[in-house]
Order: sequence, then C-alpha cells, then structure tokens
Amino acid sequence: MTRQTVMLIVTIASLVLAFAIWLVFQEDQPANAGFQNATAAISFITGAAVGIERTIEAMWTMLGGLLGSYWPLNVVNKQVLALTGELDNSLKPFHEDLIKKVEEAKKITTDPAIQKRLEDAPADIERLKARFDELQKLAPGNQRVQLLAAAASQNVSYLKQKYGDVLVDLEGAAKVADTAINGLQDFLATFKDNPGRRLISIYLGALLGLVIAGVFSLDVFKALDVTVPYEHVPIVLTGILIGLGSGPTHEVIRVIQEFKENRKGRNTKQPDLPS
Repeated sequence: MTRQTVMLIVTIASLVLAFAIWLVFQEDQPANAGFQNATAAISFITGAAVGIERTIEAMWTMLGGLLGSYWPLNVVNKQVLALTGELDNSLKPFHEDLIKKVEEAKKITTDPAIQKRLEDAPADIERLKARFDELQKLAPGNQRVQLLAAAASQNVSYLKQKYGDVLVDLEGAAKVADTAINGLQDFLATFKDNPGRRLISIYLGALLGLVIAGVFSLDVFKALDVTVPYEHVPIVLTGILIGLGSGPTHEVIRVIQEFKENRKGRNTKQPDLPS
C-alpha cells in the first residue's frame, strides 16, 4: 500500500462517513424509541458492537484465504513471496545434494552401523521434504509463511544432527539453507501488524456502527441517563463507539456509569456533623 493509496482510502472513507453522519442528522425518530427500557438499549448496543467486531474478523479471514494476510500491503506481500521462493530454492538443492552425498558415502563406508544409518537417510529426507511440500499447499498468509520457515529450520537441524558426522560437507550445504530461513524469519519478526487492515477496519466499523445507530436511533448516553448537547450528536457518537468494537464500547459504558455515580455522590447533601 503506497502513500497515495492510503490517502485515497482515507479520503473516500471520510466522505462516506460524512454522508452517513448527514443521514443520521436527517432522522426524526426519538432516541431508543424502539426499546422497552434503558437496559434493553444497552444490551442491544453491546451486542451490535460484538456483531460488527465478528463480522470484520470474518471478512478478513475470508480475504486472507483468497488474497493472503498481507493484503492490502502488496509491497510486503511481494517481499514475502520472494523470500519464500528463495527458501524453497535453497531447501530443494539441500535435499537433493544430501541424497547424492548419502549415495557417495554408502560406496566408501565399511562400517555396518554407518551403512545402516545411510540406508535410512533417503526415507528421512523424503519424509521431511514431503512435510514441507504439504505446507506449501496452505492458503497464502502469515501463518503459512511461519510454518514453512519453522518446517525448513526443523528439516535442516534434524538432518545436521542425525547425519552431520557421516556426511562430508553437510555443514556447508546447511549454511545456504539456514541463510534463507533466517532471512525469512527476520523479515516476519519485523512485520507483526498490518496497518492497512487496521485502517480499513476502523472506517468500516464506524460506518456499520453509524448505520445501526441511525436505523435504530441508538443513544448510549440517554440510556445511561447522561445529557449530551445537540439532538443527533449522541446517536452519531454511539454509532462510532459501536464500530470500535466490544472492548471500547464496554469501557466507555463503564466510564459513563462511574461518572454518574461520582456526580450523584457529590450532589448528595452531606449530613451535618456535631462540632
């Protein structure tokens, strides 16, 4: 995602949100009119926040299976694909060279114990290679890349430990594969978040929250018996709050309730104490 793409998303999303807010201001239905009491309104608001949160999560899960977990950061996605390709290109010759070294060692060794180990080596190599190839069939995404890096690292470490003492130059071949593995793992360690998805999630959540708050005239402040100036502003704020998800919604409700309790305590007349 380039800087121009970010600005385009922010501009379009902001215009859509502004239009949604304008629509909310056109409503003339009383706040929370469709609910029997404040408890029912609060329950619906928190439920809507959870629903939006799960909907966005499901959307990213579906898109992750189709476009990969790095979308819309296409530059990052290209880098990951390149590093994964380098890993595959380095691991394949590592396995192939290892099989050749096994065949060469079998011709010159006279030790029965070593001969038996070398007889088992091709099956070990093929088993590890098949496990790596199966992981490549997974849907593109961060988890797939992490599993590939872990499987490649385990392959190299296992074969080095088991056959390093009987195969010539195995350490040198392993270093090439380790370089590709470490490069991929280092890159993954530096990329732990997808700011493009976070940006889209915030705007999409706010839009869905505004739609729900506008349709049902939801006002979390009125439900908690707190007065907010201007008629439609509380509904807009409620919609944005719902769009932020269940955590922020519960936290704001808790803070408002605590504010009410503190204000009630300050307004309560204190009894006169004898001097």
